[in-house]
Amino acid sequence: MTSGTSGQPKMLPTVKKGRSLFFTYGLLPLFHILFTNMDGINNLQKKLKFFYTPRWRQTPSGISIGPNSSSPTNSQAELSFHSTPAAAFDILSEPEALYVYLLFGLRDKKLGYLEANFASLIYTAFVSLESNWKDLLTDLRNGYIKPDLNIDSSVRKRLNSELSPFPDRANELQTEFERGFLGIAKKIWPYMNFILCVDSGSFQVYGDLLRKTYCKGLHIYSPIYAATEGFIGINLWPFSPDSHYLMIPKVLFYEFIPIEKSLSCEQPDTLLLHEVTEGEVYEMVISNCSGLYRYRFGDVVKVVGFHNQSPIVEFMYRQGQFLNVRGEKTSEKLFYEAFHDSFNMVMVGYSLLDYCCVEQLPQSGEETPRYIVFMEVGSKEVTPSVSLVNQLAEELDKQLQSSYIYKSFRDKGSIAQVKVHLVKPMTFSKFRRTLILSEKATPNQFKVPRVIRKSEAIDFMHQNLVIQP
Repeated sequence: MTSGTSGQPKMLPTVKKGRSLFFTYGLLPLFHILFTNMDGINNLQKKLKFFYTPRWRQTPSGISIGPNSSSPTNSQAELSFHSTPAAAFDILSEPEALYVYLLFGLRDKKLGYLEANFASLIYTAFVSLESNWKDLLTDLRNGYIKPDLNIDSSVRKRLNSELSPFPDRANELQTEFERGFLGIAKKIWPYMNFILCVDSGSFQVYGDLLRKTYCKGLHIYSPIYAATEGFIGINLWPFSPDSHYLMIPKVLFYEFIPIEKSLSCEQPDTLLLHEVTEGEVYEMVISNCSGLYRYRFGDVVKVVGFHNQSPIVEFMYRQGQFLNVRGEKTSEKLFYEAFHDSFNMVMVGYSLLDYCCVEQLPQSGEETPRYIVFMEVGSKEVTPSVSLVNQLAEELDKQLQSSYIYKSFRDKGSIAQVKVHLVKPMTFSKFRRTLILSEKATPNQFKVPRVIRKSEAIDFMHQNLVIQP
């Protein structure tokens, strides 16, 4: 099952050969990169990985249905490398499972690295740690899990058998937590070497946040580019400031549609791997061993160079995640860069925690369409004023006019100025959990949609607006 972030979830076939190709051309090269480049990888330290057991379904004939992403179910051979005991992976609800992951992770002062499919999962874990550290330390001191944590009694018994009182470690952690959470990862795990997660595309906001806050001083490596439809590329340059991926010709068959033709033609001509041009942007088309033939899955990439004869690409956005009220097609990447730069310029002392956008389309002939932005901020105790938020909207609108098409519509008055709304603290955490439950997605593959179009999601944001002074 796909995550359904940019459309309806899709059920796709997958075969054993696909997993074999991912292991051969994805995981094995990744292990080589890690052991060649990353300090401490040979130290026999355990890792704390944030991934969750999905609720699998069955077809009438008994075939399993679930996510194709990494999960405890399909990673049995590596579970002994984790700080989390096997019993914890039987907890199917994310908040309770995350609490247990953190508890056992805190016990191990010598953790080697943190890992998750996406940077958003690691950011969510640190938010939970900041909210629940007092309970976690009580459990560390007592040597058992708090009675009101909603987990199965048999799982609780197995987990408690793995615990023992750790008062010295709890006191040490308490001292650090009371000093604050800036750079907390390296303070509580002083032997930690790096973080492994995807922080490109829609996850860039979480990667930026982790570098500035909880994980300051730790290197984040975005290792692979993959989708439910297949493994696409690997990042051979772990210390590059930008996440670029080498395409692997033996896993999928690739075709490329020049972006200017991808939406204007029903059956556009395609280019092959050796025909793409550095600096150009393309929609990808794939064929795979599981039966997808010339499948347009919506990913848009930019060719940034070549390694030998294979293209190196930067993920840009998903086709369903651009803003489009007048045919201007503002991409997710362009919008985020404009929003990021505007926020840093105007909202001094605040952090951008999360955001999403809505296309306000005309309901009558008198209205002018515009972009509506919902944002959640942190850092300062004082709520941003209306005038400051309006100033951000003005600056964001200027930054977006780096796009000639958007500027032309603004100059003609065909698009109104961007409007920015502030939402209450923890709004996006609640939004994420609501979407996971309603879409029946797994946290391992979930992506917060940057452009929301469903009325229920838009209503949720409006119900959580901050009434500013």
